[in-house]
Amino acid sequence: MISKLIQTSFINALKLGKDFSNSKRSKLWVECLAQSFRNIDWKRHITVFSRDYDRNRSEFRLNELLFDITVAEVKIVKSAKGSHIKTLTGAKWLVESELKRTDSRDIIIDFSKLMIGDSENKLLVISAGSSLTQWSLETIPNLIRKSSSNFYLAFIPHPDDWYSENCPKIEVYQYTDKGWLCSEKSGSRVV
Repeated sequence: MISKLIQTSFINALKLGKDFSNSKRSKLWVECLAQSFRNIDWKRHITVFSRDYDRNRSEFRLNELLFDITVAEVKIVKSAKGSHIKTLTGAKWLVESELKRTDSRDIIIDFSKLMIGDSENKLLVISAGSSLTQWSLETIPNLIRKSSSNFYLAFIPHPDDWYSENCPKIEVYQYTDKGWLCSEKSGSRVV
């Protein structure tokens, strides 16, 4: 599911980001991914928070909640005065996206945020085709603590590469007790 969601989100960002700067493409990518989460038929009441999405503001008084994207389950409770208010009862997905190609510190900061959050699923998105790709695959397993969360690592092209002939492919990995499982169009393999 997550591989297809990332692919679709990236294609949507490509369609819209042609004349954007790299920083605007990065923001666009996050919003396209957040919108893809919003488009899922969750079978439960879910709210998706992201920086540029202001439809949650009236009920929750914020756009972004702790992470680049937070997908949270919502329940309605009675307030102390008797009115109905929405509350968040748990996270389905926590997502951080760091598309800088050369700063492992920024990746570790976003990874750390994911590690202290509680969610069914966690996703860290990093630029593909840089020295940080292999570094992330080697370093992150040593930092993942055993938990009930599914942890995913996705590599997408850096915004500067979006329209180039040598655009790196998207790869999505899930960390398992056997190591990284890479989901690709051609199948899956353990790394």
